[in-house]
Amino acid sequence: MKPVKIVHLNPERMSIYGDYGNIIALTQRMNWRGINNSVERVEVGGSIPKDADLLFIGGGQDKGQVIVAKDLQQKSAQIHEMVESGMPLLSVCGGYQLLGEYFISSDYGELKGIGLFNVITKATSQRMIGNIVVDSDLFGELVGFENHSGATEFVGR
Repeated sequence: MKPVKIVHLNPERMSIYGDYGNIIALTQRMNWRGINNSVERVEVGGSIPKDADLLFIGGGQDKGQVIVAKDLQQKSAQIHEMVESGMPLLSVCGGYQLLGEYFISSDYGELKGIGLFNVITKATSQRMIGNIVVDSDLFGELVGFENHSGATEFVGR
């Protein structure tokens, strides 16, 4: 069985909040189950390998997101195709924002997303911090932690 290939998008600019911990958790859980795995880092300008099994993008400061937003535009069609064909994707914080329609930053204005998700995010002056629990029909109870100042809303299509 070939190793599960996790592709970590833009870790230099989009992993400032300890998001690499998500990669560590994913790989360790696979290791415990005897599942071979590898992680490939894809930085700005790099190519997403066609044999990827899972995509991950973390969070970053607004300044870093300006550069990443432009890079994701170049990769948009491939990311859409991969996810729409069933590839799992884990995105958090700024990565999630840039996969939406757009993000309005306090300092840099509107950053165009790739429209994978029908959401928009706007920076606010209020920090939202705390545990969050969501019930999912597919996965059961999901527990997470939020620490952000971006207000995200579904805009539908």
